[in-house]
Amino acid sequence: MVTSGEVLELLCSIESEVLALIQCDLAIDLDPGDRLAERMDPGSVGKWQRFSTRVVTQGEAYDWELDVVLRDDGRVCLHFAGRKAPEGLWVVAARSRRALLALLERGRQHEPPGPLKPPNPRRRGETDVYDYDELTRVNNEMTNLHRDIAKQASELEALNQKKNELLGMAAHDMRNPVAAIHAYSELLEADLASSLSEEQLDFLTTIKATSKSLLELVNDVLDLATIESGALSLDLEDADLVAVVERGVALNRALSGKTGVTIHMECEQDSATLAIDARKMHQVLDNLLVNALKFSPPGGVIHVKVTRQGKDFIVSVADQGPGIDPEERDRLFLPFQRGNSSETRGSGLGLAICRKIIDGHHGHIWVESERGKGSVFSFSLPTV
Repeated sequence: MVTSGEVLELLCSIESEVLALIQCDLAIDLDPGDRLAERMDPGSVGKWQRFSTRVVTQGEAYDWELDVVLRDDGRVCLHFAGRKAPEGLWVVAARSRRALLALLERGRQHEPPGPLKPPNPRRRGETDVYDYDELTRVNNEMTNLHRDIAKQASELEALNQKKNELLGMAAHDMRNPVAAIHAYSELLEADLASSLSEEQLDFLTTIKATSKSLLELVNDVLDLATIESGALSLDLEDADLVAVVERGVALNRALSGKTGVTIHMECEQDSATLAIDARKMHQVLDNLLVNALKFSPPGGVIHVKVTRQGKDFIVSVADQGPGIDPEERDRLFLPFQRGNSSETRGSGLGLAICRKIIDGHHGHIWVESERGKGSVFSFSLPTV
């Protein structure tokens, strides 16, 4: 058995009904006859349907990130892979890509587990016998399929690592010159603004704003490349989550005053001590607040709340922006994914980085939104 922790392996029908539960190390209520789609987080149900459709139409799918609901109503992000099997779908999932590869490798080394329906029996005299040659052929074919998917997974992992290295090197080489352009534009604006014509000042302002946006993008690419390479380092220490949120709100209130937006904070308790990386948690909160400020109308209100639900603390940031269409919500937390509406335009990296940081804390991040009624971005952090 694979013992990497938090892994799932099963056979299911095309309609997601569990036919055979082979391995499950998750605290999830799942038995043969249940529908796997009903154990998905509501935000991942549509993605699960696309995943299973991909397996059916193309024969396989690899490394789809889906959120699964646990027995205590917690959430866990799993990496899914699947292959079309004679009975339906062979599905494996794990907390990390490494554990997913271990599951696929197990399938390569052994005959695929789970019941395979034998062919229809034929009668020889008075005895019903099965076509064992056909059954052996099917099993061998499944073993070959597992071997192929494990090989492809290994190749994809190597390509992904090279991609991260290339992104990291390119961003690192770009950061210093872009930072210099931004710094010099600020100096020129401060020292020469009074002596420049209106057109020249407009050019300089454009250079400063553009270089700032480009510098933020380069820093995001560096962060993502570091995280994707598996080098996410969390300095976990006991810290007051409420104090971290209060500090983030205070820093963004200065920016909110320029747009006439008010940030209101509400906490159920005065403190909440958790083992967190306070600096990276501030990065997550700052990203959510900056987005909320960006899409809030002048005179709008942003509500920041810290609540406790069971064993989790929940931090939510609610804005009064235009809202997000349902088909765009599933893509928000994926790298380089941008929706068609103004609410989701940007580098496509900030929320992906937030998700990786929250995943590193064994938490969960999600969004609730309706077009024309604003958005609520929330993340949970376990107390243990």
